[in-house]
Amino acid sequence: MLMALVVEALVKIWEVTRPGTRLQFRLLYLLVPLMGWPLYQLLWPDRGSAGFRQTIAIIDMQQFLPLHLGGLPIWAWVSVVMGLGTLLFAGRALIPTLHNLISADGEEASPAPELVNKLNRSVQKLGNLPVSNARIVAGPGPGAYLSGLNRSRLTVSAPLVELLDEDELEAVLAHESAHALHRDNPRGWSLLLLGSVMFYNPVALVALQRISQDVEMACDDDAVVWTGRPLALASALLKTAGVSIGIGQESTAPTPVAWLSRLDARVRRNMVVERVSRLSHYGTPQDVPLKWLRLTLTALLSGALLFFVV
Repeated sequence: MLMALVVEALVKIWEVTRPGTRLQFRLLYLLVPLMGWPLYQLLWPDRGSAGFRQTIAIIDMQQFLPLHLGGLPIWAWVSVVMGLGTLLFAGRALIPTLHNLISADGEEASPAPELVNKLNRSVQKLGNLPVSNARIVAGPGPGAYLSGLNRSRLTVSAPLVELLDEDELEAVLAHESAHALHRDNPRGWSLLLLGSVMFYNPVALVALQRISQDVEMACDDDAVVWTGRPLALASALLKTAGVSIGIGQESTAPTPVAWLSRLDARVRRNMVVERVSRLSHYGTPQDVPLKWLRLTLTALLSGALLFFVV
């Protein structure tokens, strides 16, 4: 929590607007605590001792555990939060990510010739971007993704090609091409691994969610550069969100499945709204000066601060 507050405060103070740079700052949520603990133990083996807690530590979490809040000890609340964090991580990050990364490529469709021609025209407009092997598959809803474990092949669903006009389809293909060029699939596996180590921590879920949004916005930026039409991508997002997320629809599944389903729909809807708002008032994001120096200082200072929290 402390790490997240420090990073988010600096991102706001320094006005970090470029998604790729925000992503790098937010990776510190996961990396600094994870890498810091063994380093602390190596440099100061007695860091967890009573003497360290009494004379050196700024915050000693053990002092708060016996306290009571709402009739329950703090340690009980901590256990509840960790349990909820585990459930949320499984429902919002682990299961969906594994499903998306290892799911089958989809059933080959036999689309109408006009759909094939429409897709091919949009592909040709993008020139040398890695979408030349795009294919159409059958699907219950509109979607586009990089299929297979290596995510080397672009797959679009027939409903998506039917739903979007050519400018919108071109923008979506450009967005997916950016994912391929950034190698976001291997990065997704790495983030899932990092998050899994901290599965009990709700802050890790928040970090993964925000990093995921930054990844999408970074690909939005590339798509705008390549197509020059931010509003076409915004329109495509609105159309696909209205169908695939089911805005205004309530899940009829049993609780807690219904609760997780509604939470997932709300989070995804908010992410789409944020991206559409950004694209509707699009301005080329500028990177902060001395980015790597700021990142390094943030990591070092945050790591030093966490050293005194036990």
